[in-house]
Amino acid sequence: MKRHTRTHAPLFAVAAAAVALSFAPRAQAQGAANGWALNRYEPATAGDSFFVAEHPWYNRTRLFSLGITADFTRNPLVIRAPMTEPRVVIDNMVVLHANAAIALFDRVAITASLPFSLLQTAGAAGGAMSPVGLMAYTAGPAPGDPRLGLRARIFGQSDEDPISLHVGGQVFLGFIPWSGDEHWVTDEALRARANVTAAGRAGPVRYSLSLGYHFRRRTELARTVMDGDFFVTAGAALTALDGKLHVGPEFWANIVPGSFGQSNVDATINAEATLGLSYTIANVLDLGIAGGPGLTASAGTPTFRGLFRIAYAPHSPETTPAPPDSDDDGVADEQDQCPAESASPRPDPARPGCPLPRRDTDGDGVFDDVDLCPSEPVGRSRDPGRPGCSLSDRDNDAVADTIDQCADEPAGEHADPERAGCPDGDDDNDGVRNSEDVCRAEAQGPVADPARVGCAAPDTDHDAVPDPLDRCADRAGIAQSNAEQNGCPTELLSFDGAQLRVTSPIVFRPNRDTIEPRSAPTLDAIAAAIIALPASVRVIDVRVHDGDDSNRDRALNLSQRRADAIRAYLTQHGVAATRLTSHGYGGSMPLVPLAGLRGPALARAQAQNRRTEFVVIDPAPAAASAAASAAASAQ
Repeated sequence: MKRHTRTHAPLFAVAAAAVALSFAPRAQAQGAANGWALNRYEPATAGDSFFVAEHPWYNRTRLFSLGITADFTRNPLVIRAPMTEPRVVIDNMVVLHANAAIALFDRVAITASLPFSLLQTAGAAGGAMSPVGLMAYTAGPAPGDPRLGLRARIFGQSDEDPISLHVGGQVFLGFIPWSGDEHWVTDEALRARANVTAAGRAGPVRYSLSLGYHFRRRTELARTVMDGDFFVTAGAALTALDGKLHVGPEFWANIVPGSFGQSNVDATINAEATLGLSYTIANVLDLGIAGGPGLTASAGTPTFRGLFRIAYAPHSPETTPAPPDSDDDGVADEQDQCPAESASPRPDPARPGCPLPRRDTDGDGVFDDVDLCPSEPVGRSRDPGRPGCSLSDRDNDAVADTIDQCADEPAGEHADPERAGCPDGDDDNDGVRNSEDVCRAEAQGPVADPARVGCAAPDTDHDAVPDPLDRCADRAGIAQSNAEQNGCPTELLSFDGAQLRVTSPIVFRPNRDTIEPRSAPTLDAIAAAIIALPASVRVIDVRVHDGDDSNRDRALNLSQRRADAIRAYLTQHGVAATRLTSHGYGGSMPLVPLAGLRGPALARAQAQNRRTEFVVIDPAPAAASAAASAAASAQ
């Protein structure tokens, strides 16, 4: 066919040729130069679930398939010229597609297909030409372009997995001169196409999506361009009856990029949709029917397409593997009492799969004919009442329950040397096992005693600073950040394990619980010292004493409020509230008795009795101490 140009001269030439040749036995309606395959339908491989969309299979599904698809189209070629009514050139076509496929291994399948035109009827009456010079005619049966195809699986199985990926392609052998130009079934030239397909199955839903390109010789006829095109096919379907029944829509489209922006031609876009139903009989024979409209007006897109398919596509037989027989003696492992030892050549009739005794299956020195536990080695603890059997060992630590002091707890990697069958514990949770821990009831703490495993380093002066770190190991001090002074007393503080001792008094405003600002440095130092004390010093009790007990209730109330004020100050400066308690004792616990004193002597004694103490207590003793103080105050 001659290439269409901006002038109408080629059209007139085509029309003249058509009129001249209409009297010959073979009408040259397509043009003398070359042919043109009109039908845009390419059937899916026989055995695929869909009619158009690929749903690839390999030898896990079936080994081969043979099928025929009958394809009826209504008005597949309608010419629409400007300023004229559309003219139907071909109104009916019936094409049979014979196809076959064979699977190689589980990765590759080879396909072959041949279209055969059974019927082609003219749409224009009386041999009249269309407005663009195409003559309507009726043609008899003729073969089309044979196709050879190949597809390969990248991953997944389309009917087993939610997603699988495949690549494939076809070669169209259009150069074989089987048909005349009056049959719209061949391009009379070699062409090919390649595609990639994603397909899968999720529950009752099958789906397929293919994208590809069709390599085709450029041909122009009337207002239509045939050239290389992009194509897409898609399908989705519901399945039932173990996948034998398949119902769902399909869509496919071809887009010719070279037809866009051309003068005197229309953009070539072929698109169709169908609804199909297929059923598999006895896992061998596939029957299917489908139909649907054309969605565009380009040549090759009919107003309606109907499909009928029959295919012989037997499923691969499901082979049931033989039950395992590890010793190859003809007795399956699940029935073989000696699965690791062949019964041949002299099987024991009383024990399937075992040879005649004497044998020792478990290798424990007791022959099977007397071994009451023939498949269980006797181990280290023999049961004297049952030959070949071990004593009971519930925790499987190789220590018989009769001597296991921890029968339900395995001894583990480190057994307790003092208790048979028990693990070596760590009572003080210091990471040193009891069998090695010299101080098993006391954690070794952050500084261990190198001379005694599991023990804390000694603290001679009881100031909570271990001797290896204490620069004043013979004098009670406090923990300090300065390593050269760590453990030494300061001008204000020292700690002797029982009490944090303060050399400077905490001063309050007269008859009030307000702390004088000049005592802030002392309290700051006390807060830092308490924070630095180890966790073993759990609670510090703030105790305030008054120097005068002449008014007992007033003295108790004021001292308690002052103790609370000190506690509040310390918590505001970083000391955890759980480490502090506070008590006011008034003048009930004097250091110097006041009885019989007068004048300056009385004043000096009251000053000595007026003091604040920071005493180490535990939570339980704290409650007892508070109760004792309350009882003393009531006296």
